[in-house]
Amino acid sequence: MESLRTLYTTLVTAPIDAMATTLDFSTRFALLLVAGIVVAEAARRVLRLPRVTGYLLCGALIGPSWLGFVTPDDIAPLHVVGEMALGLVVFELGSRVDLAWLRRNPWLLATSLLEATITFGAVGGLLLAIGADTAVAGVVAAICVASSPAVLLRIAHELRARGQATERAMLLCALNAIYSIVLLETLVAVLHLGVSDTMPTLLQPVRLLCGSLLLGVVTALVLDRIFRAFSGPGADAFLLALSVILLCGTVAMQTGLSTPLALLLGGLLLRHRSTRLVLFPPHFGTAGGVLVVLLFVLTGIRIDIAALLAGSGAALGVVALRSAAKISVAAALARPSGLTTQKGVLVGVALTPMSALTLLLVNHAPLARLDVAAAVTSIVVGALFIVEIAGPVACAIALRFAGETTHARVPGTEHARTL
Repeated sequence: MESLRTLYTTLVTAPIDAMATTLDFSTRFALLLVAGIVVAEAARRVLRLPRVTGYLLCGALIGPSWLGFVTPDDIAPLHVVGEMALGLVVFELGSRVDLAWLRRNPWLLATSLLEATITFGAVGGLLLAIGADTAVAGVVAAICVASSPAVLLRIAHELRARGQATERAMLLCALNAIYSIVLLETLVAVLHLGVSDTMPTLLQPVRLLCGSLLLGVVTALVLDRIFRAFSGPGADAFLLALSVILLCGTVAMQTGLSTPLALLLGGLLLRHRSTRLVLFPPHFGTAGGVLVVLLFVLTGIRIDIAALLAGSGAALGVVALRSAAKISVAAALARPSGLTTQKGVLVGVALTPMSALTLLLVNHAPLARLDVAAAVTSIVVGALFIVEIAGPVACAIALRFAGETTHARVPGTEHARTL
């Protein structure tokens, strides 16, 4: 065993360390994108895996926990880029979701609330049953309510999926993100209140929600004006829209608001108030696409194998119960909401992935200042690693079995919809 370890160090680790030391950060950054795209395409062609899985695996392979080509110091400045890319994704998701659907079909809102509640209760109850601290159980459960907007949207684009199951999964995913962010912020504020005993701490969730909502409203109004002002939703309109979205994300970060929450609400409100037919390119075109690829690679890089091993036992139980909760509720309320039970199961499966949003929540700065942060991280990162590998595959299978994928459409037209 020792000889194998020495051989691995000599042939793999040492050359990579030397290369990482020699190359400057900009070069490694470019190689990072190249490696992500190449590995993703190889995973798709050879293993028939979604490209998302390839991006995540590439990040995990070249990150600090494995080959170490990219160090923690390298990826620290990229946190802002990753958060902006996530904001772009959730805005795009929100812009595809019709909130009026909830009014026309109240069972969808019932499904969303019940699924989030049971997921929270099941994960929290499991952790309490195995002896976890109450605070740890609550925070992990709040984070596990969220699904992965980035994985769901990316796979839907890749498979050109459109239909009842796909649209319901996107609606539930968007609502889950809102629930999870607000729940986590509230729990963290309560935990900080026990430490600092100050009222401003308890008001932080209200400030976060109201501030993010206000920023989302402003963003939606500005974008609606942009699309009305331009003669058609062409390249210039989308470039300007992308700039406004990135500016909104920057304002959210500078003011201590939630970038994903503000941009998700902005997308939802834009879809709700606008009636124009708009053709959205995936991720707002090539520039946004590069950011999204980088987002997935960075998510893989940030997986800490030591944290994974520390929380692997609890993580397996969390993944199993979380998946069961989402699938069972979606299946149980499928028929009342106008969907077959089989498609309800597939909607639940499509909600199982966890990715960049989960990682952003577990790295939430106020949470990191609490004593429970290490225990929360070990469990969530363990669950994230498991679901990162299996989740995109399960999501792709679910959309295919739903019969809502096609490669026969004219490229680009699959993204047209009424705003």
